[in-house]
Amino acid sequence: MPQKNKKFNSITVRWQENILLQLANRWVDKLRIKKGAANENSLWWIFIYNAEQLIKKSLSDFTSGNYKFNPMTTYTFEDQERNESETIVIWEYMDRLVIKWIHKIIKPLLKHIIPASCFHLKGPSGVKVAVKKIKQAIGRKNFRYFIRADIKSYYASIDHNILVKQVQQNFDDPRLLKYLSDIINILVIKDATIFTQNKGIPRRSSLSPFFGALYLSPLDKAFDKIKGVCYFRFMDDIVILAETKRQYLKAKRRLQNILFKLKLSLSKHKTKMGKLEFGFHFLGVNFAVSQNQQGKIHAVVSIHDRSCCRALDNINRMREGAVYNPAYAQGYLSKWAKWWSKTGSPYFSYIDCLRHWVQLVARGKFNAPYAWLGSGLVVI
Repeated sequence: MPQKNKKFNSITVRWQENILLQLANRWVDKLRIKKGAANENSLWWIFIYNAEQLIKKSLSDFTSGNYKFNPMTTYTFEDQERNESETIVIWEYMDRLVIKWIHKIIKPLLKHIIPASCFHLKGPSGVKVAVKKIKQAIGRKNFRYFIRADIKSYYASIDHNILVKQVQQNFDDPRLLKYLSDIINILVIKDATIFTQNKGIPRRSSLSPFFGALYLSPLDKAFDKIKGVCYFRFMDDIVILAETKRQYLKAKRRLQNILFKLKLSLSKHKTKMGKLEFGFHFLGVNFAVSQNQQGKIHAVVSIHDRSCCRALDNINRMREGAVYNPAYAQGYLSKWAKWWSKTGSPYFSYIDCLRHWVQLVARGKFNAPYAWLGSGLVVI
């Protein structure tokens, strides 16, 4: 079994063509359903028309180390209602599949590369695990200080040279090194011009969470098993708990020094730190402390208003669809409350989540065109 902090060579990394081909077929089948109503000018139709032959050839090139990525394409969309534009960078379909193959190959190794204090590679369940562990940590030790850090423009600030070196420190399979380096330093087409970038990685990729985890792994390792300090990270959101002011100040300096070496900076608006008694929010959850009659401190958690606001945004998007039924919004809210109740249970229940959402809407905090009548949601 691979050991921590060791390179993973071609013996460890498995390039099994039959497994990769099965993944490709499943991916194409899902896209067939999703892209069934795609515009006739969509590049999807060009890809799917030649998919069988293209996948077969690309798989052969991929396993031999000869696959070449196409430049990414920039698209700008105008939002007439908001009078603003959004720019996104898109991979070609075959490149997306190859990236999925790479992720499939390295996924079993991630637990040996990324420290356990980084939770986002677990997916949505990582939120639940992080919330649970933070609450347990507050109740287990007498923490008095906290740092709730958020990194400014994290994905856009990732330095390519540093990230490539980190990849080289963890892998020595020449094919993986080539592909991961090509993805990090991918060419981009914008306004009929091809250019390169020395920092920033695309967010719409199967490997984006891995790159996001790997780049800050020096920070994770720096806070591993420090006396009197607990550290948690989800993507670029960080929580550090400290027992004493000295430990708190030392943790603060360590955090800033490592971020400086990684050419990153903290977001002044989203970063909070100080005494734990003031509380903080993390991953859509409020954390506060309470003291019982015996003087023991324990964590009190609740849904953050921002989580409720995001649920409202999703409901508003449903209303913008061609077919809308209040039952759809009702069903979504029910699933939303169940998910959060499982995240925090037994800290807050399904009813608590719904009640909090209803109270915020009723108080007019979101200026929302909804009301709760009996047991159902209605549009005002």
